[in-house]
This record gives sequence, structure tokens and C-alpha cells, in this order.
Amino acid sequence: MSGCHERAMPRLFSFWLLCLAILVPPLAGQRVPEPAGQRTAGDDGFWKTASLREDPELNPEALSRHQVLCERTGADACIVIHRGRIVQEWYSTKYSVPIYAMSSTKSVAGLLTGMLIDDGRIKSIDTRVCDFILTWCTGARGKVSLRHLLSMTSGLPMMRDSSVGFVTGDKNAYVIGLTPLDEPGSVWTYSNEGAQLLSPILDAAAGEPIQDYARRRLFGPLGMNDSKLRVYPNHAWTYAAMETTARDFARLGVLMLANGAWNGRQVVGPGWIVNSTRPSQGLNQRYGLLWWIDPEIRGYAAHGHLDTSLHVIPDLDLVMVRMQSRPVPGLQEGQYERDGLRLFRSLVKSR
Repeated sequence: MSGCHERAMPRLFSFWLLCLAILVPPLAGQRVPEPAGQRTAGDDGFWKTASLREDPELNPEALSRHQVLCERTGADACIVIHRGRIVQEWYSTKYSVPIYAMSSTKSVAGLLTGMLIDDGRIKSIDTRVCDFILTWCTGARGKVSLRHLLSMTSGLPMMRDSSVGFVTGDKNAYVIGLTPLDEPGSVWTYSNEGAQLLSPILDAAAGEPIQDYARRRLFGPLGMNDSKLRVYPNHAWTYAAMETTARDFARLGVLMLANGAWNGRQVVGPGWIVNSTRPSQGLNQRYGLLWWIDPEIRGYAAHGHLDTSLHVIPDLDLVMVRMQSRPVPGLQEGQYERDGLRLFRSLVKSR
């Protein structure tokens, strides 16, 4: 099975009810900077733009094809960043803020885990879940480590009809009550529930709600002033639904390109960035630590439902953001990803 199909399968059912519930007012759809009516606290002057004349490395024809791809696949917003400057920015009539990052939120949860390890709040990636959740100390549960949760090898099954996404009450209590069906480390299975199990773990490790830690230690330093982990009813969702904007989301790509540094400050350890974006186990070579690996473009990605994604290509200093809030009738999910992987590297002229 190809990597694209591996991604599409979990995205088809993960959190679609939430996507359908989003109401979006109309804006003028055109290739313009972030719509003036949607400008928020995040406009701190960080972003600079570059025209084709100012950035001769860009491929005009490929950029044009990328915008067409965004439009025909039903995107709400697309941004391309080259060498830290916005070189393409497009918004449809559907775009509104905040917009959900869908399962790309998992990649943010991965970064937060690495930060807590760097802070000394978690001993190591091989720390057992049992250290934070006492009911996970026996049987198969007692063998599960953070590495298993981050690499999708916890042994928890893919839960189509009883996914945490359908739980309207306490999602943390729900996932704490689950039990792995396979030996931890023996199979790779995409699990929303395993990612959500990080929520109570990170709360305990941080000594404060993880949404507060994220705001103070990640979103705040990056100027992601319009971003927050979704909290409902009482706990943060670490598997999906971070509330953000297209430009805020793009800042994470700039952080990744800088190996976790921001304005001279190390926000995430460089070693964690490296380990997150290379294969984390031998069962699925396209998966790191809650980040997807794209060997065909020599890059990696945060990926979610409806092709909401953040692609990063380090050697080209290139970031692509695509966001979509709800399905479009007649359009198949996964088309942007399939076509994009054939297009992304051509956005910059061959050297």
C-alpha cells in the first residue's frame, strides 16, 4: 500500500462530524494576503512576502499549477513559504478563522512531548505510560511506552465505529479505559486513541493543563497568538482539532526548518526534530514520531482529515500549508496529497 493511501484511510473517518459542523462565512476568494476581515492578533509583522522577481529560484509555472491544485481540490487556504517568505497565498470564499488543523494536531502533540523531555519533565521517550497512569501498569498496558504512542505501535486497534472522535464526553477517560489488542511494538496501526492518551500524560508531566503549557512554551514564543489546543469538556485534544489560522500553522513549518529554533531561542530540541522526522520503527517506514515521512520529496509532513497538511522540504527551504474545514461534494480526499507529492519539488527551480 502506498504512503498516500496509508494516510487517506484514517483521514476518511477521523473527525468528519466536527468538520461538517463548522460554519464559514463568505470572503472574496482570490490570491491575496490573509483576508483583511480575518486579521487577528497573529499579525505581528513576522511574515514577509516575495514576488517572482524577488525570488528567482521559484518556478512560476509550478506555482501556478499548485494554486490550481488547491482550488480544484476544495481547499480553504494554501500558503507556500520559501526561505522564510510567503511566495504564494490563496484563500477561497470558505476561509474563516479559527480553522481546525484536524489530525495535524498529532504532530504538535509530538513536539510538546519532546519539549517536556527536554525540560526534564519526562525521563525519556521510553518512559512507560504506567509512570503517569496507574491503571496502565499491568498486562499489555504495562508494556506500552511513549515511544509506542508516538510511533503508532501501542497495540491499540484502529477504531472505526467507536473512535474517540465520536465520544461526546470525557475523551481522556475513554482512552484510559482502553486496552491494546496486539503486543506493543509488534504492529503499526494508526490510532487516534493512542494520540489522545498523550493528553493525560502530558498534563501530568507538565504539572499544568497541556493547553496552558502549549500556549506558554510553543504558541507564545512562535507568535501563534490565534492558535490553541481544543479543550472539551475539560481536557485538551491531542489527536485532532487544534484551532489555528493558515499563517499560524505555517509558523510550525518555519520552526521545523530551523531545527526547533525561533528568533535565536531553542523552542524544541534539534535532536527531537531529527528523530521525529525519520522512520521511528521498521513497520511503517513512512512514519516518524507523529510526523509522516515523504521520501519521494525528501521531506516530511503533518497530516490530517480533508488533506489539511503542512509539508516541509528542508533542502529546498520550502513549506506548503493547505487547510480545509469541511468536505466538498464530488471531490475525493487525498487528491491534493497525491498530486502535490509529484509537484512540490518543482516549485523551486533545479539547481
